Amino acid sequence: MKKYKPRILFMEARENLFGHKRQNEAIINVLSEIAELTIVFPSEWFQTIPQNVKYYQFTPDFICKKENFAQIIKSLQCMKFAKSLDQKMHFDCIFFASYNIYAMVLSRLMFRKHCERVFILHHNISDQLDVSLSKRICFSLFKKKTKHILIEDFIRNSFIQKQHVPDNLTYFFPHQLNIEKQSSHITYDYTGISNSNDEKWIKKIIAEERKTSILKNTGIRILLRSVHYEYDNGFLTVFKGILDEQKYYKIIMESRVILIPFPKEFRYRISGSVADAFSNEKRVIGSNIPLIKKYHDDYPHICKTGVQIQDIIKDYNNKEKYETICKKEFNQYKASHSYEAFKDAFRKIFINDAGV
Repeated sequence: MKKYKPRILFMEARENLFGHKRQNEAIINVLSEIAELTIVFPSEWFQTIPQNVKYYQFTPDFICKKENFAQIIKSLQCMKFAKSLDQKMHFDCIFFASYNIYAMVLSRLMFRKHCERVFILHHNISDQLDVSLSKRICFSLFKKKTKHILIEDFIRNSFIQKQHVPDNLTYFFPHQLNIEKQSSHITYDYTGISNSNDEKWIKKIIAEERKTSILKNTGIRILLRSVHYEYDNGFLTVFKGILDEQKYYKIIMESRVILIPFPKEFRYRISGSVADAFSNEKRVIGSNIPLIKKYHDDYPHICKTGVQIQDIIKDYNNKEKYETICKKEFNQYKASHSYEAFKDAFRKIFINDAGV
């Protein structure tokens, strides 16, 4: 007897974000193996998708000087398109890879059996709710009427505790591995090229290098990405601008250690830069935030806290020692984030626990 596969609609319930593209591709690949999958994304968003996936092209379109209002309308446009497909195709599950909190309040009016069928993926929900009363109010209106998916189990646990969402409505999956071709050439000792870097920390490290030339005198090469600042003395390089995917991964692969100098406001969420580093066996040094502290507890040799210049110099002076004892921890991370672990998590979400 042929095993039943759930009918799943997968899309972003907001304007599509380029930063989610690689993760969305990984999710599509695994869902195509366990479900009858329909996806909705802009035209030519993905170069290749599995042949058994139904692909509908849609891009929300609304122009308004008030960007926040425009994002709400675009999210409602996405959900309206999802509703039109659901009325024709009768999905078992509707999986939104992102959403707008204010628009999501109205989703309960659009989809039948909302609590049973609608799943939303959270990227930084707890951090948003910490700073916005209006978002907390809106979230409270649907948090027990929707199924929630978090990236990594410890993020799920903190979400349950902080937001008081029932355990049986929450799920998680491990961040996918993003393995690139290894490079034999190391250009930088340390790189921090995330768009979440702490600008105050960057300003401080530039000022210290201008005053003391300590990195130049030590021979440590650091590359940082900033929103506001630029600097280059041949050893500390700070640049502004957007990196395409190819350039981003080239820098990662030509770096010895990845810096995660994030602000204290970056708390209960996952960083793709950390996943990229561990996937490609690059150690991480980061700020003293919950994410880095958790990974340090799990992988004490490949993840360290402390991003001040003296912390970096101390790490640099011990680089040979670290490089000989990290292989085991990289392997542990890769095992717990393998394709099979990734697939098993989605099987649990949409087949074992969903009961479809």
